[in-house]
Amino acid sequence: FIVTPYLGTLIAEKFGFNVLWVGTGILATIIAIAFYFIVPWLIKDKKELEIEG
Repeated sequence: FIVTPYLGTLIAEKFGFNVLWVGTGILATIIAIAFYFIVPWLIKDKKELEIEG
């Protein structure tokens, strides 16, 4: 998105680069955990569609 560079600069200016990097790490960890659960669910749905079709 076009907002994220501005948001990152704003966070770095107001709170410092350490907060920006820690926040980025936390966000990346949450996304990785979400993918861990979502990808098998998507693969299961795809296999069910192949069996039916």
